[in-house]
Amino acid sequence: MPRQKAIWLMLLVFLVGGAWLLYSGHQPEQLGFDPHAEIDPNCQYQIQLWDYRFPGPGYMEFFQSAVAHFEAQWPNVKVAVRFLPFGEGERILAESLQTSNPPDIYGTPDAWQSSIAAVSQQLLPAWPYFAAEERAGYHLASWFPSPEASAQPICWPRWLGLRAWLANQTILQTAGIDTSVLVNEGWDWESALQVLAMLKASNIPVTILNDGEEVFCDILAALAIPAKIDHPDASFHVRMRLRLAAHWLAGLRDQGLLRLEGQNNEKALVCYKNGRTAILAGAGPWLAAHCCHAEGWPATILLPPPHPRGGRPVARVEASAYFVFHGPGRDDGHLRVCAELARHLSRAASDWAASQKALLPAWCPEPAGLTWTLTGPALWQGPADKSLPQEMVRDFWLGKIAARDLEAGLCSPEKLNPS
Repeated sequence: MPRQKAIWLMLLVFLVGGAWLLYSGHQPEQLGFDPHAEIDPNCQYQIQLWDYRFPGPGYMEFFQSAVAHFEAQWPNVKVAVRFLPFGEGERILAESLQTSNPPDIYGTPDAWQSSIAAVSQQLLPAWPYFAAEERAGYHLASWFPSPEASAQPICWPRWLGLRAWLANQTILQTAGIDTSVLVNEGWDWESALQVLAMLKASNIPVTILNDGEEVFCDILAALAIPAKIDHPDASFHVRMRLRLAAHWLAGLRDQGLLRLEGQNNEKALVCYKNGRTAILAGAGPWLAAHCCHAEGWPATILLPPPHPRGGRPVARVEASAYFVFHGPGRDDGHLRVCAELARHLSRAASDWAASQKALLPAWCPEPAGLTWTLTGPALWQGPADKSLPQEMVRDFWLGKIAARDLEAGLCSPEKLNPS
């Protein structure tokens, strides 16, 4: 699956880049460019910026204002913006890289999936432009692959999109459920069973979106399942956590507490909008933004996925960021302007992101009081780098295979026993 490969390619880039940084000490002759180059006030800089029209309310007004503010600060800089269509942007970027004519700056919805940008030799690494104290001003979850990683940044983060479960607040409160506790403290597996059973008794279902893979990933993230599971030193412990997740979810499935509507989300969304569904499980940040802000939709709250007893609420995030590229005719002064624009837009996004219920600003010197633990993509690979078997997960939710079959299909048989 491209998404898993992107994660491992980016990890390699970060590790190699970190070693390079320690060796180079930011020396221009070793970096190949001067991150402290002077910006010539007599030179007219033309910057090509590619981005997307994000659906959150007020985005275009914020974006245009941020670009205009930068141009006012730098009168000799003009920014030409191109908005890419969702679903095609990565292909368009790949074509530009193949012809060695990429944009100066590319704003990606999810940096962890932008494998094309992350491994390109035309990528301008961000770390030489970052001071240590500046990096500390960004949310820890902005940096791949984890807050503990020592690798250096290759891009400028702008916000974190929460992958949360969407809940109709009115329905939950009518059923006697304390929504403030669920939002702030999360819910463990035992509490989730009680809540879902209360909703089922009211004949208001909880619906799984898409093919159910994201819901499974949500639960694995709460169990700290690593991105790759077929390594010998962790296989036994990972197997036990996979077993817990599969059997717990199978119990919800068999009791009718979670149901799959199919790969087409339209029916599920119509039911949710009309108050016939209490919770949508497995939603991404932009669907969450739509449900929270669009007119005519019920009052929506974001819930972290259920976690095991004794654990903490954990939510996966998508980290939106800016990549900068070098190319023919782009001297060190031009690259410095691009880095300054990426930094400006990265920080400027904070106020807008903070106004969106499904987003968190990446630049947050004074972090908001979110009590959830945030983590990157909870994806994994099986034997011989085989990607997550989506068809198997879908069949699991449809009741065609048992929990033990899903568990076995995700592990390498020769590594199941502890050493």
